[in-house]
Amino acid sequence: MRGKKNALANGVRERTAPKYIERIVIDRKGKWRAVSVVEIYYILAAGYCAELHVGEDRFIVREPLHLLERRLDPRAFMRIHQSSIIRLDRVSEFFPADSGDHEIVLTNGTRLPVGRSRRDDLQRRFAARWAENAPH
Repeated sequence: MRGKKNALANGVRERTAPKYIERIVIDRKGKWRAVSVVEIYYILAAGYCAELHVGEDRFIVREPLHLLERRLDPRAFMRIHQSSIIRLDRVSEFFPADSGDHEIVLTNGTRLPVGRSRRDDLQRRFAARWAENAPH
């Protein structure tokens, strides 16, 4: 009986745990392509659509940024501005900009502004990620 209770508890946990997307299907002139979220560097708002930046490529997704954000794993992605989401493991630098605001630089050299309301959260997450990966 104990085994059944554990199996049931595990099953409930699996069903209630949020499932985040692993791929985003892109329609490009009638051709469909699945883009792995691991490949994404950042995502920009483009009106009622979102623009995925994957390496040198850009793809338009017919989904608003705020809805796409809900489907992405928050351990891997973060909204840093009202118009942008980044993949956290693509960040190489985070610093104050000349304007007094903050910016990030991604591993591909892209610079993006960080919204004031999101700066502290990004700083905490960035520091935690660096601490995780620091040599012990």
